[in-house]
Amino acid sequence: MDNKTTTDSGSVRMVPVSSTDMDRLQGLSIHISSFLKVGPERVIMSSFFTDLYSKYENFPVYQDDTWVVTYPKSGTTWAQELVWCLIKDPKSPEAKLELKKRFPFLEFESLRDPGLDTTGMRKDDPMCPGNTWQILHNLSAPRTIKSHLPKELLPKQIWQVKPKIVYVCRDPRDVCVSFYYQFIKLHGYKDTFNHFVQLFLDDIMLYSPFWVHILNFWKMRHEDHILFLRYEDMTKVGDWRNHLTEEQQKAFKQWTLKYLQGSDFPYYQDYE
Repeated sequence: MDNKTTTDSGSVRMVPVSSTDMDRLQGLSIHISSFLKVGPERVIMSSFFTDLYSKYENFPVYQDDTWVVTYPKSGTTWAQELVWCLIKDPKSPEAKLELKKRFPFLEFESLRDPGLDTTGMRKDDPMCPGNTWQILHNLSAPRTIKSHLPKELLPKQIWQVKPKIVYVCRDPRDVCVSFYYQFIKLHGYKDTFNHFVQLFLDDIMLYSPFWVHILNFWKMRHEDHILFLRYEDMTKVGDWRNHLTEEQQKAFKQWTLKYLQGSDFPYYQDYE
């Protein structure tokens, strides 16, 4: 059965993933037991997103905010630190705080069970349920905020207020490899790398579809308040060559060219 979350701006359709896709997603994360397809782009999110979306959509946005927005594993942390040091004082006492407090993650709570056992955790740990949301609301101006949400699911005031947005993209082959290791480390993923690659290419991975995420911001790159960056412009790259088989490389090529057909996005097509 379809679910609907009603907000001040109307409703966003939230549909549970098919039973077939759910079978394939089993074991992806020890923190998430079920997944949704959200909005017109059918973005893959955790089932916890249902009760939290209205909070994110109506989150207050200020003109002096700076947002770093990425698909996961696209150089987000590096971009956050660079942006924070440009905006704030890297010699201030605030600089000694962990990044999750200086540059909080908007939708972090949608990725964790609200009943998470916090035994042994510090009371002020941003990973404790409710803490990141409180940090977001207590940030001093100018605020710095991170999100992996695609354009359509970001707070609606972003498109009215137009704060500074730094969007970073990365070669999907490297994104996939990095995401795989993150899921092993933080989500308890134990299936094969090949299985993970297939989930990624089939766009049934968290925050997918990948190319829609990137191309929607690419189309806005000329707007004054948006800076579109590539991870490859920031450092040496290409670890995917140490992981992807020839067959997987061919699959990435077919997938990439399909999504970029008719687009003026010029990167990540070097498959020959």
